[in-house]
Amino acid sequence: MQRLRFLLFLLAIAAATVRLDAAEPAAARLRPIGLKEIIAEALTHSPTLNAAVADVDYANGQVLVARGLDDLSLDAFGQWTDGHHSLVPGVPVQTTLSDDLLGWAQLTQPIPTGGKVGLRVTNEWTRSFYQEQQADGSFSPSSATLWAPALQLTVSHSLMRGVGVHTARAPKYKAAALKDQATLLRASTAAVLVRDVVSAYWRSEEHTSELQ
Repeated sequence: MQRLRFLLFLLAIAAATVRLDAAEPAAARLRPIGLKEIIAEALTHSPTLNAAVADVDYANGQVLVARGLDDLSLDAFGQWTDGHHSLVPGVPVQTTLSDDLLGWAQLTQPIPTGGKVGLRVTNEWTRSFYQEQQADGSFSPSSATLWAPALQLTVSHSLMRGVGVHTARAPKYKAAALKDQATLLRASTAAVLVRDVVSAYWRSEEHTSELQ
């Protein structure tokens, strides 16, 4: 079985050296190939090594995602309400038209120990139109405008098991460890592949010299 595998590997190397010549379309011509070229071909077309390289790229992406745990975030909200009301007989003061504009923006900064600090600015603008009924039954219009700005500071933090940098930022350490693991696996996969190719190459050289 071991000899059969070795012969199949030699056939694979020999097949890699075959090239079709445009001047000789009906025949295949063998081209000598050196050890460096064989190693380069093996490293380029090895499915196992390509998978290890993809794992490293994925691990780098996870490290980048984990860094976002400490990013400053911005949240914003806006709302406009337009109200129209009909006059109701017998009510002395009525609001017939109102415009309400509400908006806020908040900056949130995560704390490495597991909490968050937020700063929110809120402002509400309201304009109302009134109708006040007079003694003779007629209505007298009036209006009022209201501004209500506010500043709010919020702090949230875990008090039990979630406290601490190593706990709150565990995804960062995990991503870094997985990256190191993937990098080492890629290097070991490439080393094993080069070792096998070099070993098979020199065995083929020995068999070739024996045949000559």
